[in-house]
Amino acid sequence: MSATHLRQVLTHLHAGRWTEAHDLVQHDDSPLAAWLHGILHIQEGDLEDAEYWYGKANRHFRSRGTLAEELNRWEAALPPEMPLRTAHQIVADHYAASARGDLVAMMAEVAPDVQWTEMAGFPCAGTHVGPAQVADKVFKVLGSEWEGYRFALETLIDAGDCIVGIGSYHGTYRQTGKAMTARVAHVWRVEGGLVRCWWRRRCAERPR
Repeated sequence: MSATHLRQVLTHLHAGRWTEAHDLVQHDDSPLAAWLHGILHIQEGDLEDAEYWYGKANRHFRSRGTLAEELNRWEAALPPEMPLRTAHQIVADHYAASARGDLVAMMAEVAPDVQWTEMAGFPCAGTHVGPAQVADKVFKVLGSEWEGYRFALETLIDAGDCIVGIGSYHGTYRQTGKAMTARVAHVWRVEGGLVRCWWRRRCAERPR
């Protein structure tokens, strides 16, 4: 996870959204994230887990400051913000991570309140909110119920903050053994370096 995403966790903290901050920081195994994870547990009053995460961050738990001091120290330790990656780069990297089966990387630049809409008639239909729901109710379900489920990207259209990916799904439903192929368009909206919305539409088949 980048410094930008860790700052997103900090934004949740300052706004009092502790659950959202906790959910997001768990996707990062860096020492900075472990330190922040420990600070979150201090806020929750869970000092045993806080000490564990401080240890993962190579920090001395018993010589810590107040909650406010720790947050200030953590923020000061963040590396300078880098220029935001383009929406096209973010979406292209998601597809690359999907192709290699790297779920953590797929979710790395997804907003904590992302709205992910799978269209009616497709597996996992409905709108799923937040990375945890998307991972659990979409990607993990597809992995368990389908054999060889994959998306073959054909074209990636760059329209600034809106990106359209066109390609085909392939897979075999384990319960019936029936194979499926469907040509679709994915529409992505990216703001502030994070995927905010995603939805899918079925495409007409290409002329043969």
